[in-house]
Amino acid sequence: MSTITQLIHSIPVDELTGAIAVPIYQTSTFVQEAPGVNKGFDYARTNNPTRETLEKIIAELEGGVKASAFASGLAARLTLRDQLLIWAVNMCWD
Repeated sequence: MSTITQLIHSIPVDELTGAIAVPIYQTSTFVQEAPGVNKGFDYARTNNPTRETLEKIIAELEGGVKASAFASGLAARLTLRDQLLIWAVNMCWD
């Protein structure tokens, strides 16, 4: 299957409206039933439906299990650094 065909088929249909385009959720907070009880999203900096869909599509296109999207290069760089530090510590102890 070509990359374009794979991309088209990987875009989910919006359950609420049936739209084929992924909606952009421009909100910073989400309603919670109680503190810590939510529908999968609580604050946009930790996760939001638009970014979650983007990550799923990228992972599928790259043949990976998971992908991560960041709001800035600094956020990506710090995450990579933290992961490498964890790996380095594990290597030292193993």
